[in-house]
Amino acid sequence: TTLEIRNSTGFELLCSYRWAAASITSHDQTSITIPNVCQASETLKSVRYAWRESPCSFKLCAVYEHVNGLPAPPFQLPIA
Repeated sequence: TTLEIRNSTGFELLCSYRWAAASITSHDQTSITIPNVCQASETLKSVRYAWRESPCSFKLCAVYEHVNGLPAPPFQLPIA
């Protein structure tokens, strides 16, 4: 799957017990990179994307599949 990045927003990291916004800093055709925005005293526990009832306006989500133009689905993943 080839990715199309339309903006850098929509990602959040769970830093111990708080969610913090994290923007895409780089990407290629198949992956994205977001920085660890947690403080040194916090533990990175999870990442989530588009985790809202209405996460973005029509055709303005951050990540799309390039060929069909479908947006990436919301997700939440624990980080071990």
